[in-house]
Amino acid sequence: MLDENLQGVQQPDGSERFPAKTCADIQMCHPEAESNDYWLDPNGGASWDKFQARCNFDSKKTGWFSSEKNKETCVYPRKTSFDKKEWVTSGTDKWTWFLRDLAVNEEFEYPANNVQMRYLRINSMTVRQNITYHCKNSNAHKDAFGNTKSFVKVMSNDLLAVSTDSHHKNKLRVIHDECNKKDGQWHKAVFEYTSKVGDRLPINDIAVFDVADKGEEFGIELGPVCFS
Repeated sequence: MLDENLQGVQQPDGSERFPAKTCADIQMCHPEAESNDYWLDPNGGASWDKFQARCNFDSKKTGWFSSEKNKETCVYPRKTSFDKKEWVTSGTDKWTWFLRDLAVNEEFEYPANNVQMRYLRINSMTVRQNITYHCKNSNAHKDAFGNTKSFVKVMSNDLLAVSTDSHHKNKLRVIHDECNKKDGQWHKAVFEYTSKVGDRLPINDIAVFDVADKGEEFGIELGPVCFS
């Protein structure tokens, strides 16, 4: 039993009994580990504040003939989806912040507390997060003529406004966009923000622009904060 406990501490497997500091530690100690949910305790010590995160160990290409395993730690928000509806019933188009101005009783919350998030940043080189913008008659990146414009932006954790028009090092990247269609049907756009500055994420708030006319509706889906 003593040997088992000692091995578990020295080579944590991400179980509730032996949480690891990061997913990279699990992969290093147990190369056979597969992508799954694991228990983490990034700051070590007493594990009362341990939490579950998704470890992404899928293979990624590093060259034409070579690949290696991802070692990504993804912390999902407690609530990922927010209602698809007509949030703004009248007015003129202007930047409107989702949490501050519309969903004032909502929060973007995570199972990892601020201390645990800080240690995840210390042990990581890159952090990323995506959002899905569900739209009905509301543009996200392109209008019906194919012109690009910033209709969605995010507020970083360190209070930097980031959009598709931002400087390339702090730019919101468009993964997918079908919100240029104003046909009374629901569509979606997916954005991702990646930074080597750990304090930038998680996303603090999301601002929308094209939502004030009648029939313009939207909803938000918040992705995990992923450290690697």
